Amino acid sequence: MELKFKTKFVEIIADKEKSYIEIIRSTETARMQENDYKEEAVEWLKIIQSEKPKFQLVDDRNMKFVINVKLQDWINENLIAPAVKASIRKTAFIVTNEIFSQVSIEQTLDDNKERVLQINYFENEKDAKDWLFSK
Repeated sequence: MELKFKTKFVEIIADKEKSYIEIIRSTETARMQENDYKEEAVEWLKIIQSEKPKFQLVDDRNMKFVINVKLQDWINENLIAPAVKASIRKTAFIVTNEIFSQVSIEQTLDDNKERVLQINYFENEKDAKDWLFSK
């Protein structure tokens, strides 16, 4: 695993051999602004496009930032389709207990109309990785 990007809000690591990327959010996301989210999302997409992982684990248990509808639209238009086009096929989320953050994450990804991307939600890392790497 190699650290690809790190801020006070997020850490992104990759494993090229496993075609895998992991995004880990921190509790600092409570102080995150929309422009912070967008800047980090653009960096995430650059990593996806350069590393070309098929599998992605997003650990959002500490996610406190709420994704509003306008930002959901921006994510769908500018990130999801290019990430799928680049390589992503399966994304496993380890979910937060913050219901509003969780709902906003689910709503964003439920708009994945192409269904090329398989998405699932888990309460722990083991179950998430078991599903992610299953055939």
